[in-house]
Amino acid sequence: MSTIKSSGENLKLSSDTNKDIELQHNGSTKLTVKSDGKVALGGSTSPTVDSQVAIHGGNLELTTAGSRYWIARASDGVLTGSLYSPTGSVVRLSGAGTSAGTIEFEPRSSNGVVARVTGDGLCFNGDTASANALDDYEEGTWTAAFAVSTSGSITTSSSYNTGYYTKIGNKVFYNLHIRPSAISSPVGSLNITGLPFTSSSDSKKRNPSSIVNAWSSNLPSGSSFMALIGNTATKINVGALTGGANSPVASYITIQTEFYIQGFYEL
Repeated sequence: MSTIKSSGENLKLSSDTNKDIELQHNGSTKLTVKSDGKVALGGSTSPTVDSQVAIHGGNLELTTAGSRYWIARASDGVLTGSLYSPTGSVVRLSGAGTSAGTIEFEPRSSNGVVARVTGDGLCFNGDTASANALDDYEEGTWTAAFAVSTSGSITTSSSYNTGYYTKIGNKVFYNLHIRPSAISSPVGSLNITGLPFTSSSDSKKRNPSSIVNAWSSNLPSGSSFMALIGNTATKINVGALTGGANSPVASYITIQTEFYIQGFYEL
């Protein structure tokens, strides 16, 4: 066994300018004091080294294969810092062996907790009720098409069949500009298919849609278009309010008909 010992004064290890101090075991570096003041456990402070732990300027830096970093600092009893990936890789924190677990994040302001991220979703202003957590947000497009119930067909224009949606929690907000490219003696009810999510099965959650504009149809004078999303559906039913009753409208559609539709429905 070899021993380095100092009696009565501090033990100093010194290296030349821009050189590091390394402590090794069996030829393998276990601790490095870099010339810039960083202390690395388990290897060099180079970000290409696996499983690196570094302490520098009061910060704790963790890296894995040079692709993920966690930089944190403890101040006034609170651990603060950031988690990021310089290569664009996904960074995950997990608890109890899963990607969700019981890990919670609480961004704070001077007035307290602003938001809390838990396994239930995102909660705001100190609210801890799981039913109030925002568990989903999504934006995207959907491809719409006309569908006739009885006979004939209405071909949808590929230039006017893209709808847009935003999903927030259990509500889907959508809008669509749609028009036909061909008409072949359509008869019966008219549906617009392709909604991005299936509506709720609850009969109390049938959702009306707003037809903002409907141009160039053969709809009888005094009638107006109406639209509805039923239960467990991915389509909008388009009808006409005629004499207080909902009537089929497929036969009223012409090659010049255009619909501008918007609304929302629940899942």
